[in-house]
Amino acid sequence: MRIIAVSGSPRVEGVTNSILLDILEKGAEKGHFGKVVVLNRLELHGCQACGYCRKEGDKCAVDDKISALIEELPDSDMVLIGSPVYMGNVSAQLKMFIDRLYCLKDAQRKPRLKPKRALLVFSQGAPDKAYYKDMMSQVKKTLDGYNLLVEDIIVATGPDYKNDPEVKEKVEHFCSTF
Repeated sequence: MRIIAVSGSPRVEGVTNSILLDILEKGAEKGHFGKVVVLNRLELHGCQACGYCRKEGDKCAVDDKISALIEELPDSDMVLIGSPVYMGNVSAQLKMFIDRLYCLKDAQRKPRLKPKRALLVFSQGAPDKAYYKDMMSQVKKTLDGYNLLVEDIIVATGPDYKNDPEVKEKVEHFCSTF
């Protein structure tokens, strides 16, 4: 199985990336190939709303590392998407990636991507895991619309996620399915 983890966190050693790496490690123990793409390390450009992808097929007119990453999605079996919660939303880096998924729908707004298993990982400072539930539900709905079918949402509060039984259980459960 091929797993792509997309991290919207600018902190390479942060909670979001750590959880994504934990999941990929567990996958590697089972013989699966995975990689983390840290969006903050890439030169990023936003969607230009030019309509090229609707007229010319499934390619984005913007030639950058996000385009290359999007081109890898069809060959993946699973996509992990993580972000810290900043100002009640995903990071700017992840928002840019999500906007660029626009090229994965045709002119009739049908997804071009075959269904993929997906998982959302959020880290936040707010101690109430449900505090940003509406935002997380909207991100899930958006990704589901592109056939990135979100099976679960993991929310870590604070830096000590490894001692959070709910996070640990969700990671273990998700990893038991592959």
